[in-house]
Amino acid sequence: MKSGYKFTKQILVGSIIILFPLMLLLIGLNNFQVNVDWYSGLNMPSIIPPRWIFTPMWIVLYLMIATSVVIILETKVKKTNKKDKIIAISLFIINGIFNAIYSILFFGMKSILLAFLEQPFLIVSVLLLIWCVYRINKIATYLLIPYLLWVCFGTVLTGITLFIN
Repeated sequence: MKSGYKFTKQILVGSIIILFPLMLLLIGLNNFQVNVDWYSGLNMPSIIPPRWIFTPMWIVLYLMIATSVVIILETKVKKTNKKDKIIAISLFIINGIFNAIYSILFFGMKSILLAFLEQPFLIVSVLLLIWCVYRINKIATYLLIPYLLWVCFGTVLTGITLFIN
């Protein structure tokens, strides 16, 4: 009976880990495809990477985030740390929501200002996530550092884009 439970748990966890980041990526790509003319008409910062780099970068980052989630879910913790694990999973979800909101604001609503104002919330959610995950598993934490750096770089790009448009 226990092996059946583990198999079901692994399928559920695997599905969530694969589908949640994929859903967020598709929201971002869908919003980008819909507003490619608007986006192409913006003045862009000179430090912006080529457009083709964004999709592969997000795929790699989502895979790293998903791996971090798997590590957290599979890490055995003391009873006193179970609360940290629940908080960490909640923060992964909250962070994913903030990430999706950015895409909706920037690409869907075409509001650079609102997207820029949302980014501190995204950064704080990533920092809280890293702090919480660090208490559970350091390797899972290290997988989140590139995501934090990319989000901070994105904030700089959004701020400059807001300023020059």
